[in-house]
Amino acid sequence: MFPWLFPFGLGGIGTSNIKSFSESSHLNFLLLYHDKRFQLDPNFPLIAFSYQQVKASSSQSYLLAESNKFDEVSNQFLSIDKSVLQNIATRIANGEHVKPANDSEIQCFKLLGDLSHAGAKTQGSISSKKNMQSEIWSLINHIGGPSWYITVSPCDFKHPICIYYADTKEKFDVPLRTSSECRLLISNNPVAGARFFHLLVNLFLKHVV
Repeated sequence: MFPWLFPFGLGGIGTSNIKSFSESSHLNFLLLYHDKRFQLDPNFPLIAFSYQQVKASSSQSYLLAESNKFDEVSNQFLSIDKSVLQNIATRIANGEHVKPANDSEIQCFKLLGDLSHAGAKTQGSISSKKNMQSEIWSLINHIGGPSWYITVSPCDFKHPICIYYADTKEKFDVPLRTSSECRLLISNNPVAGARFFHLLVNLFLKHVV
């Protein structure tokens, strides 16, 4: 995978042999490489994130379907009525509050619950977002609702730090560019936009909040 980024076949995603170097640290190292070849590649950031999602969901599914429950889980998958499952999915997509009314629907909801449990720790999944919402509501119930709200919306294509992050120069020297050139530079490097947003949010939390 990515022979133009790893011409010697070493150092790719999930191939680090350094035990003290986690996969997250490895991906972070690659995305912050000095010549930004990994940031500017149109496919690498997406595939790297997808790799983390697939690995996390596979690990959670493996933990869910332990060896002594594998037959039960596999039989549950095989015995699901696909038409009932599709009907439930369609009704939920239309905004209807669905409650199981028969054994087939109860079995489908049990399967959906297992899938939700398997994806709870997968970054970016619907289950992880539901868990974060539950945590927020729990904090509001325990501490109380926030008295004021803040919307942080940094203008990345006008800020010299973000332009520097998106450019390939190592020296901090941001020449004058047109608005269209700055927008094109940022759009070709989404990692730079994420780094810039992370920087400003941390500065805001540290010095203002």
